[in-house]
Amino acid sequence: MRRISKRGYCFECDEMVDYIVKEEKKSFNVRGVEVTAVVLRAFCKVCGERITVESIEKLNDISIYDAYKSKMGLLTSREIIAIRNRRKLTQKEFAKLLCIGEKDIARYENGAIQSESINLLMKIAGADFNFDIFKKSQNESEENNLSDRIETIYQFNKGQYRSSEYGTKRKDVKNVKLFAC
Repeated sequence: MRRISKRGYCFECDEMVDYIVKEEKKSFNVRGVEVTAVVLRAFCKVCGERITVESIEKLNDISIYDAYKSKMGLLTSREIIAIRNRRKLTQKEFAKLLCIGEKDIARYENGAIQSESINLLMKIAGADFNFDIFKKSQNESEENNLSDRIETIYQFNKGQYRSSEYGTKRKDVKNVKLFAC
């Protein structure tokens, strides 16, 4: 059990006190789905009462929503951050690539639950083989039309485009899967 010593306000003691943090495994209902997540709880060192610490509550929200995302087959916050970091993209660049708002990326990375379609786009962006094609199709489109980009990737994966057009070394792309993972 991880314990971290900090200071926070205890309403029972009516003063700033040291507190300890304990991990608890708890069940939650998210969008009608029962999930289990490890959450952090802060307790006053003086009286033992549970106290609320905003930063801990934010971490708990991410943990709970990530448990839901994982159960539903969606990318977790950490996985989204990992994809973006692996691509060496800022939140702004990643949002532009996906044709969504920069604040949406920040929300998804902080626990908000993305739609299945946005999740699919992030998985495509995370797939090693498809990223260059995905990025190229964005650069070629003046309007940055999302459906055109998806269609480009889909057609590429069906073998409709020659690999030389996209700078790949493969000659036969008929068996390329949409996701590398």
